[in-house]
Amino acid sequence: MYTVQGLWTMAREGLRVTTVVFANRDYAVLKREFSGLGVGDPGRRALDVRDRPSRSRLGVLGEGYGGPRQTCNLARCIHEGAAEGFESQGPMLIEVPL
Repeated sequence: MYTVQGLWTMAREGLRVTTVVFANRDYAVLKREFSGLGVGDPGRRALDVRDRPSRSRLGVLGEGYGGPRQTCNLARCIHEGAAEGFESQGPMLIEVPL
């Protein structure tokens, strides 16, 4: 969710930026923090942050800021979306759910 401010800025400024988000639905910093503190593995409640909302779609969020978006599962789609983004006059967001 740190991407939201970037999406807003790109849309507001009409920047010619193509962003690819690999949405792995994981909150790795949480695991690192637990490990660094030496308190063991995160419990179910802490890990629950990854699952809710269960189907967050960053592409739709980017589109809500006024930029085009694509959701891609195949390398060909990512390549085509990137080519379209590079040719566009504004921002493009490509979400790749993992």
